[in-house]
Amino acid sequence: MYYKEFDNIETAISSCNEYLNSLEMESELIAGALEKVQDEGAYFQKLKKELGVEDNRAILFKEIDGIEVYFEPSPEALEEVLKKRAEVVEKEIEKCRKVLSILESIREIPWSSNLKVTILMDPSEAKLFFRTR
Repeated sequence: MYYKEFDNIETAISSCNEYLNSLEMESELIAGALEKVQDEGAYFQKLKKELGVEDNRAILFKEIDGIEVYFEPSPEALEEVLKKRAEVVEKEIEKCRKVLSILESIREIPWSSNLKVTILMDPSEAKLFFRTR
């Protein structure tokens, strides 16, 4: 979730660019983590066999207060979590790019320097509010 208020459109564009950069960096980190997790499959299978564990999600899995807790999670469980986060990040990147495009278009309006901007963005929606100073 991204929610910020700005005194001018230039600051809004700059902040939105920074947010986009951080999302793109997170996306790259997730991709790297997915590669690593996929490489660890053999280790997990060996450990699971040695311990006689049949659950494919983890050596030990428990739900505590509605939170799933994995001890020595399987690569498949980690991959599932990482893929879900990757989907969320990709949606956020897409929304952020659209918001930036709109902000840059509005910046071309001669009186846009007199606007205050509020941005509300999450993966499912984005809202821009403009007020004159």
